[in-house]
Amino acid sequence: MAYVFGKAITYEFYPLDEEGLRIDMSAVTDAPTIYVFTSKPTRTAAIAGTGAAQTVSSWSNTSSNNGKTFTITAISDPDPTSETERYTYWVAINGKLVNSGQSQCWLRALPIRRADAQSGIVSSSQGDLEAVFDNIDSFATSGEQTAAINLAETETKIALEAANYEWARIWEPNDLNQAVTYKALAIILMSKIQEPNDKWHTLSAHYDRIAETIRRNVNLRYDETNAKEPTTKQTEHHYARIIR
Repeated sequence: MAYVFGKAITYEFYPLDEEGLRIDMSAVTDAPTIYVFTSKPTRTAAIAGTGAAQTVSSWSNTSSNNGKTFTITAISDPDPTSETERYTYWVAINGKLVNSGQSQCWLRALPIRRADAQSGIVSSSQGDLEAVFDNIDSFATSGEQTAAINLAETETKIALEAANYEWARIWEPNDLNQAVTYKALAIILMSKIQEPNDKWHTLSAHYDRIAETIRRNVNLRYDETNAKEPTTKQTEHHYARIIR
């Protein structure tokens, strides 16, 4: 994920222990010293803040209480007329794992880019679900339907990214509304399955296949070369290797 110029950055930080598990930081109250650099600093500079473009001196617990979050003031595009859209800044987080302990330094890349834009949004709604499955309200509350739509949109994005699409370059994501609608219905009906191959299993699988077929075959207007215009109309191509 890249952050964008001109917008404050809410950064989350989760230190890991020797087994790769997150370390609970909720009891740490000692203030950190965090530096932002325009290029990768040496470790000595990262600790001392030499040449830093910005300093942050506070953090708070994340909602999960096992990490810290802090705010980096909005960073301006260093050269608005340049064709370069993406830059790598660096953040050096100097802080403690326990109060009064030794300060440690974590140096991490901070990718920043110009904000992208799209000419539409995925706008699948509860009304779209009802148009396909007219009594869906009998099986899922309004909140459950909204949650299913949100999850279906996320899963659709992941599937497209796996097929080498960059989401921001899809010109009009609303072309995917039907795919998201059927995926959401599949998710809702999957929760009703009580035993293998019951009617809910069959219906959920049916809607899931429809969602996948639509996603793979829809003509997506796509800015393949980052030319700021839809240069191609692509479908999601899939290839199989046959070994003899």
